[in-house]
Amino acid sequence: MPQTDAGTAKTVAYTYRFTLADGAVKELTVRLDHETLAIAADSREELPDWTRLGFHQCANCPLDEARHAHCPAAVGLVDVIELFRERVSYEKAEISITTPPREYRTQAPPQRGISAGMGLIMATSGCPILSKLRPMVETHLPFMTPEEATYRILSMYLLAQFFAAREGREPDWGLDRIAEFFADVKQVNKSFAARLREVQIGDANLNALVILSNQSTLTGLAVEADGLERLERIFNAPGKS
Repeated sequence: MPQTDAGTAKTVAYTYRFTLADGAVKELTVRLDHETLAIAADSREELPDWTRLGFHQCANCPLDEARHAHCPAAVGLVDVIELFRERVSYEKAEISITTPPREYRTQAPPQRGISAGMGLIMATSGCPILSKLRPMVETHLPFMTPEEATYRILSMYLLAQFFAAREGREPDWGLDRIAEFFADVKQVNKSFAARLREVQIGDANLNALVILSNQSTLTGLAVEADGLERLERIFNAPGKS
């Protein structure tokens, strides 16, 4: 159920909790607007230099530095980066992620949980490219397998085509334009990795970004290579009504 913060705005909270091998506990809570799933970030008086829009700005970014001083995705990730600045990726952790409908738990290197949090934040940050992935936050699924990522991304993309058709725009039922979609996401992830390397952070954050990039890359390759045969067999299995 939506949680009500101060004022009248309703938000939904996603909490990422890491209990590390040495007993240290790190926790991050992300709040999103209930209606739009846009991030409800606290305003900051000062932001790190690496959040500037022009600092390794993505080649496909449509934002103008004259109007947008900072990269929305970078601003959204400040707390995550600071939380794990010194932690390395091979440290095992007990990870729990609490979402509005349920809680997920696993034992894994912190990068697995960081990746889930990064994906949610970047998609809801206001980045004009990654905002196309925001609908997936409605059914946020941490610790996705490659098969789950493919199914969810394609389902989201095709639902977007349904809404496009209903609004009188040309839908892409044949997935002819999805390669461009994946190329844009890949470019953002690549440029963001360059941004984070300049910050000289612990490799847990960088590896978390690699996980995100791999999910979209694998789905893109599956579509381009017509590698969806198993899904097609499931949909066409005997006994289907």
